[in-house]
Amino acid sequence: MCLGSIAFCVIGGWLVNDHPSERAVIVGWAALAFSSLAGVMWAFQLIWPSRLLLDGDGLAFHYLFATFRRRWINVARIEVVQIRSTRFVKLIAKDGGKDLLLGGAWPVSASELFSLMESYLTRYGKTNGA
Repeated sequence: MCLGSIAFCVIGGWLVNDHPSERAVIVGWAALAFSSLAGVMWAFQLIWPSRLLLDGDGLAFHYLFATFRRRWINVARIEVVQIRSTRFVKLIAKDGGKDLLLGGAWPVSASELFSLMESYLTRYGKTNGA
C-alpha cells in the first residue's frame, strides 16, 4: 500500500507540474493530498501493526493510536460476518452497548478467530453470580 501511495503521489505531481488542463491540476492536487496522508497512515501501520490481545478479562484491539477494549461479560454473542469476499468477526454487545467489528488482517482465518473467541466467551463471559 505504501508503494501504491508513492505511485499516486508521483502521478499527482506530474499532473500538477505539466497541468494539461485545469481539471487535471485539481485531480493532481487531490491525488497528492489523499495519497500522502494515506501513505503516512500505512507507514505507521508498518511500524505499529494492529494487535489483538485476548485474556480472561476480555480483549483489547490496538489500531494505530486507538485501543478498543471489550470485557467478556459485556459481550452477548460473537458472529462471523461476510462483506463481499472478506469475513469479519463481530462482537455483539449486551444491553445496547456498542458492537465491535474486527477486520480481516489477522494471521488466522475469521473462522479460527471466531472459535478461539467463542471459547473465551464461553469460559469467561458469565458473571460470578450466574
